[in-house]
Amino acid sequence: MSARVLLVRPWSRRIPTVVPSLGLGYLAAVLRAAGHRVTIVDGMRERMAPSAFARRLAAASYDVVGFQAFTCDLPQVRDLTRIARERLPAATLVLGGPHASADPAHALGYLADVDFAFRGEAERGLVELLEALASGRSPDGVENLVRRAGDGIETGPVRFVEDLDSVPFPAWDLTPPREYPPAPHGLVAGAFPVAPFLVTRGCPYLCTFCDAVSTAGRRLRVRSMENVLAEIDQLVRDHGVREIHLEDDNFTTNRHVVRSFCEALLGRSNPVTWCCPNGMRLDTVDRDLLALMRRAGLVAFAVGIESGSRRVLDSMHKDLDLVRTREKLAIARSLGIKTTGFFIVGFPGETEDDVRETVDLSLSLELDHAQFSNFLPLPGTRASEEIAAGDGRATAWSEFLTTGGKGAAAVGFDVAAWQRRAFLRFYLRPRTLLRVLAQVREWAHFRYMMSRAWRVFA
Repeated sequence: MSARVLLVRPWSRRIPTVVPSLGLGYLAAVLRAAGHRVTIVDGMRERMAPSAFARRLAAASYDVVGFQAFTCDLPQVRDLTRIARERLPAATLVLGGPHASADPAHALGYLADVDFAFRGEAERGLVELLEALASGRSPDGVENLVRRAGDGIETGPVRFVEDLDSVPFPAWDLTPPREYPPAPHGLVAGAFPVAPFLVTRGCPYLCTFCDAVSTAGRRLRVRSMENVLAEIDQLVRDHGVREIHLEDDNFTTNRHVVRSFCEALLGRSNPVTWCCPNGMRLDTVDRDLLALMRRAGLVAFAVGIESGSRRVLDSMHKDLDLVRTREKLAIARSLGIKTTGFFIVGFPGETEDDVRETVDLSLSLELDHAQFSNFLPLPGTRASEEIAAGDGRATAWSEFLTTGGKGAAAVGFDVAAWQRRAFLRFYLRPRTLLRVLAQVREWAHFRYMMSRAWRVFA
């Protein structure tokens, strides 16, 4: 039986990054393949307020409404689920995304109108759930499903998709790349339109502030290069995409995968440029591999440096060699690859002297861009568990923002002020300003860059 399904991403005025949702795109594709009718409402792209969502529901009827939620989205999602329950009392409301994966008990407790949630990947489980609902069967055993049971919750068997080629390409017609901002991950893009992309899923590393394992698992899974090239060809042919941004948690974990990807791209007659904006580890690459990546179209990558303090890095369990990091960034600069450094301000136990070391390090490295994010005790991470066991300080969900939110740890200094100071010191250097302006491709790109800068510095 075909169901009418609405997939929703909420809008947050305070989150500047606006890219098509790969998660919703994959879900839409598998639901379509199972015969369901699917609509995606991307609140971030449409800047959709709750009142607009209510009007959308008044104009159409749906059997299932699914919501994607990061931790910072919870207040908005609660408003939207209340509206959905009021307008569509018979509909099944489902939650997915990072927060449900990391803390499903809290997710279902906080969002009283939601019927079910999913942990991790939901491509197979959501189809199974709809089949169970349509046939009147109990959803017992549905993969990765979370539901209420008495005073607690029950979780179905948590599994991850082993054969990534079995997952159809995202439903790009529902989130056309041309309709998104010209600098989806900030200031760096080589060509437009840009589409987000995944080659691998999973991350084997143990950083205390990250919970990628709850959404994608620890074991690295890889698509075949034939499958990868087929999707790139579709994006270029049907949507005019000229650049792809790899959203992999750690694309360079396996050197063989990186080489295979580069060689596959070099074999295409219609080249595309590409970036790694989600970050990659420099201890997995050398000059030869970076040179191959550059020849294959790599124009930019980000790297998680996090801190200039060895003590703080050790407390993060961040196995990072700062000397080698400096050397690899210099190699990237010599090859013409633009780089962004990710840094954290306000990590538990950090001092202002530690932050000064971080800012000084950012200024000394061969970086084109820097992101200074306040520490967030994301649910499911070791860092959040340590805070709960220590001072127990809670952070409002609306403050779970990388910039503009309040520091989450009791560090004894003004985290937001240090963030602003770090951004200003880094970007107000004449050389850095000129590099940023040289990346402007069009007027819309410039306006988007200025709006992002205003959010940070205002």
